[in-house]
Amino acid sequence: MPDFRLDASEARALAVYLLREQLENPQSAHADPGEEPGMAFDYYELDNIGQLPDFSKIEPKSSGHLEKFTLSLPVPRRNNHYAIRYHGLLKIQASGVYRFGIASDDGSRLMIDGQTVVNNDGVHGRRSRGGKIELNAGRHPFELQFFNGGGGSVLNVFWAPPGTQARNGKPIPTEVMVRNTGKPMIPLGTEPFKLDQAKARMGAQMFTALRCVSCHPMNNWKPMRPASMLGDLNLENANGCLGDKIRKGVPDYGLSKNQQTDIKAALQSYERVVTPPTASEKVHHTLAAFNCYACHERGGIGGPSDALAAGFFNTTFEIDLGEEGKIPPKLDHAGAKFKPQAMTSIMRSDDLHVRHYMATRMPAFPLSEVERFVKAVGIVDKQGVFAEESLFSEETASVGQRFTGVSGLACITCHRVAGQDALAIQGIDLSTIYDRVQPGWFKAFLLDPASFSPGTRMPQFWPDGKSAFVDILGGDPGKQVDAIWSYLSLKNSMPLPVGVIPKGEIAMELVPADKPIVHRTFMKDVGPRAILTGFPEKLNVAYDFNVVRMAKVWRGRFFDHSGVQSGRTDTFLEPLGTDVLDLPKGPAFAFLEDSSWAPWPDPELTSRHVGGRFKGYSLEKGTHRPVFRYELGTAIIEESPKPVIQPGGAILKRTFRITTESAAKGLYFLAVEGDPFTQLGNNHFRVNDQYEIRLNASFPLKPIIRIRDTKTQVLILVPMDTPAAHIEQIIEW
Repeated sequence: MPDFRLDASEARALAVYLLREQLENPQSAHADPGEEPGMAFDYYELDNIGQLPDFSKIEPKSSGHLEKFTLSLPVPRRNNHYAIRYHGLLKIQASGVYRFGIASDDGSRLMIDGQTVVNNDGVHGRRSRGGKIELNAGRHPFELQFFNGGGGSVLNVFWAPPGTQARNGKPIPTEVMVRNTGKPMIPLGTEPFKLDQAKARMGAQMFTALRCVSCHPMNNWKPMRPASMLGDLNLENANGCLGDKIRKGVPDYGLSKNQQTDIKAALQSYERVVTPPTASEKVHHTLAAFNCYACHERGGIGGPSDALAAGFFNTTFEIDLGEEGKIPPKLDHAGAKFKPQAMTSIMRSDDLHVRHYMATRMPAFPLSEVERFVKAVGIVDKQGVFAEESLFSEETASVGQRFTGVSGLACITCHRVAGQDALAIQGIDLSTIYDRVQPGWFKAFLLDPASFSPGTRMPQFWPDGKSAFVDILGGDPGKQVDAIWSYLSLKNSMPLPVGVIPKGEIAMELVPADKPIVHRTFMKDVGPRAILTGFPEKLNVAYDFNVVRMAKVWRGRFFDHSGVQSGRTDTFLEPLGTDVLDLPKGPAFAFLEDSSWAPWPDPELTSRHVGGRFKGYSLEKGTHRPVFRYELGTAIIEESPKPVIQPGGAILKRTFRITTESAAKGLYFLAVEGDPFTQLGNNHFRVNDQYEIRLNASFPLKPIIRIRDTKTQVLILVPMDTPAAHIEQIIEW
């Protein structure tokens, strides 16, 4: 049974549909109303609204249901001048005094059992109000009212059950809120069950007599009558399970004539040595066994009919991709096209959003079966032939960037790039291709798309093997495609091609374009004195200059700076991108009396000046990359973060320049900290099974490896008998 990754509401909807006859069950006429998790809502549009309206006197524009309190409705909504009424039942488990709070912009009111518990009405900015009510165990009707009169919109609802402090209020759990759904669903012909001990004893005997226990183990019971060996069966017995007149006591599997014939043929050859299936047979068997042919075509077999495709295969939004946007792709070249790990991920449904426009959902299949299929289809489709990578350089990636933009092949007309919208059709994001597709297949496909997918909308950019860009890479089509592949290999670190106008998906997103952005802010898990840098290479870093340390590094989108817009106590936000790496919470440098026993500083999130005193930063000429400066004792340290472009995405190079006015001793650099820890080379380490660190320096490196608690640390003693020392730390993940 494939796993369709259904959430609770989807599973419930399917169950209701399949059992829909229960809705007309006469037994439900006098039963209590049915319930579903969540709440109902009514949405209203009201001009010049300045306070909560009398909802009993107005008609909603639309209605629906939600799982939690939110302003994100599953119906179209204005940005301003609207109201929402949420209503349902609270399932209270324990009697007592419950405290509730609402933070809203603009007005809101919470009513329980018809009683106003919190009143936060009126036009205002984000404001919090609270209240309390004594509730008995059971169900209590609630109604939350909200309106927006203009400007920002905020709605957060909290509660503190008995025994908890009001200041520790948390969002109301979704499982304690339900809504009435009208008629309950009661199985047809239901009668109250009463245990009959005599029938139970007879049932136990039948369970073993009919050999049910052979397939359904229970209580270590054994079949009352042992089954015959397959080789001893009389296949022509008309009264057996393969016959036309099955006698009482023999299982009837409801087999068709064809199934009876096929099973007999298999049993007749039971003793014969079976030839192991070929890789091609394994592929065909898997596609048939898991019914992949229902959606996909391979070798002229399978795929949905035109009628089925028209009725059930659609896109989540209007997109001009024809059948390619609706129908799951053909699998004729699947083994050649996909990298093995990518195909495994697809069949396990780990990656669900590559074709974001398709409404069809890919189910998940068992890992053992997936691995066998991936191996077999790789053999059949000659996967190894297409696996060779082209040579990478920053220069070729730059050429690929040019080809992708409007000054080249204009791939951005139909394809997104690193999360940014395409110019026209919002097709597959180019930053996902490197992880999924084999380089050789990609090259062959671009040079002749129609040979792989007849009728495709992918243009033929090199007709007859000739390039229109004769001045680029000698006009060689192969080298030009290799350059595009080098660019795509940067993944989330892809600099945007010419023609893409960077924009955030939220109102206050910072988007580095042609130069880095250095941004002072508050940040979650970093602190209130954070300085973030977003580079055009789509690599970002966050420093905590309370402690003086680099705290995070990530790829892709940079940061939403709306969290500090309304004051220093507002929301601490997280990175917007992916591949987030959390670095040690201690400082980069410290003075130690002895490296063998002295502990490395272990600061709290609000500690100050642990790794020195921050002295500001300057920007490099030309690149505008920041150089951070801090002072630790007699040492002056300058730190420069720099993205390094390579396949798989940009990595980070940190360069430290250390100077001192006196012969300071005992200054150490914390190069590595983590568990598990593996030393891969003299100055090469793997940490936390997440990332690797390489070290270089202007002096001979003698790493000191020690264990503190459960973590391994690598320390570097910084010699201060020279005018300046340099350390280079490369972080790759």
